[in-house]
Amino acid sequence: MNSLLDTILATLSNTDRSYLQKTLTNHRRWSLASTEDIKAWFSHYHISNELRDLYNFQTGEEMLQYGEELLENYEQHMQIYSRAFVKKYDGDELLPHEFQRFTQAIKQLLELQSHIKEYIPIRPIE
Repeated sequence: MNSLLDTILATLSNTDRSYLQKTLTNHRRWSLASTEDIKAWFSHYHISNELRDLYNFQTGEEMLQYGEELLENYEQHMQIYSRAFVKKYDGDELLPHEFQRFTQAIKQLLELQSHIKEYIPIRPIE
C-alpha cells in the first residue's frame, strides 16, 4: 500500500505533493476537511472563487461524494453547473477550462483518497 501511495505522490509536483501531504496529515482523510480547508484547496488549484461559491461545499466528505458523481457524468454536470453559473453571475459563462481544472483537481483528490482508507503516515519531503 505504501509503495502505491509513494508512486502517486511521486507523480505530483513538489508543491502539490507538499500541499496534499500537509492536508492529509492534518486531517488523516479529506472527508474531515473543514470549510476553511476546502477554501484553501480551491485556492491552491487556482479554481475561481465564483466556482467555489457556486458549489458551496461544507465538508470534505461532500466534496468526495460529488467528485465521484462528477467523474461518472462529466457532461451532465458541466451543463448543469454552466446554467447555474450563468444564472448566479448575471449572464457570465462558466469557462470550460475552469470546469476542467476543477474536475482534474477533484480527480486527483479522489485517487489519493482511494488509497488512504486507513491512516498511513506520510514521510515529509526532504
